[in-house]
Amino acid sequence: MEHFAASLSQQRRLADAEECLAYVLETKRRVYGPEDPQTLETMVALGSIFTKEGRYAEAEVMTADALEMQKKVFGRNTQIH
Repeated sequence: MEHFAASLSQQRRLADAEECLAYVLETKRRVYGPEDPQTLETMVALGSIFTKEGRYAEAEVMTADALEMQKKVFGRNTQIH
């Protein structure tokens, strides 16, 4: 579904992409846990959608939360793509 959300984003269907990623994020949090790398990647992707929508405060919170969890779990030198 994340590839589908990326496709929606490329088509500038940002609200649809956001809805899709929000569903994926909730599912990953429930299935894998909030600190799993897959969950963190989805948080970053959703933050990117927020940025494209001009929702900068929400984007900052989402990506900062993902970064803090990444540092906590994997250390400071690990990157999420």
